[in-house]
Amino acid sequence: MTKFIQKMSKLVLGPAIRVLMLALLLAGFGVGAALAQTRGYVTNGGDNTVSVIDTATNSVIATVPVGINPSGVAVTPNGAFVYVANMGAGTVSVISATTNTVVATVPVGLLPTGIAITPSGALAYVTNLGSSSNISVIDTATNTVVATIPLAAPPLLLAITPNGAFAYVTHATFSNTVTVINTATNTVVANVLLPVDGTISAAVTPNGAFVYVTGFSIFGGFSGVAVIDTATNTLVTTVPLPAGSFPGGVAITPNGAFAYVV
Repeated sequence: MTKFIQKMSKLVLGPAIRVLMLALLLAGFGVGAALAQTRGYVTNGGDNTVSVIDTATNSVIATVPVGINPSGVAVTPNGAFVYVANMGAGTVSVISATTNTVVATVPVGLLPTGIAITPSGALAYVTNLGSSSNISVIDTATNTVVATIPLAAPPLLLAITPNGAFAYVTHATFSNTVTVINTATNTVVANVLLPVDGTISAAVTPNGAFVYVTGFSIFGGFSGVAVIDTATNTLVTTVPLPAGSFPGGVAITPNGAFAYVV
């Protein structure tokens, strides 16, 4: 799998960012886990599987074969299905949470990495990190791609607001911006500039008021968390992390009181 990513990186990445981007992809940066009721789903890029964990006993109760190098994972709000982005296959595997088997495979773009599902459960948004630089929108009722959203830079991960109206997309080393997509029209409505060299992960507060974005610097700038006001799509504050930090995943507690950053 490492050889595959190295080969693809030569095709889709510039030489100045290749090493850093490969490190991010191989490390996983905390995107391959999702929770549904009493089950946890973890993507295993090394053996092309998803581990199903019983959160009551903290034990693996099933291992589900999926596509090559699974990365992002998301669970439908009703807990019935698990959507897995297979970065090495250019597909999304749909797992039944009842049978722990793949019930559909959806072709998307090159190097699908992140995935998020709207609160209604109707649509799944998939970031395609490869040279296509777009987002695939999957209708979960039919498991078909119903829209493709072109972006100015290859997307990495994304988070959807609690009301389902907007998706916030990060771009890693390709851009110091977060792209805002209107999910009603599937169009880009804003690009929020941040004082970083790359953006990794995003999480929206439960009230939908703010987006917390992890950002890093490779040229001596800011590394930490940037906070975006969703009402104005502007940067309102930054939270610096200790020197040498390389923040990746971010998650916010259900009451909105705290954000946890890896």
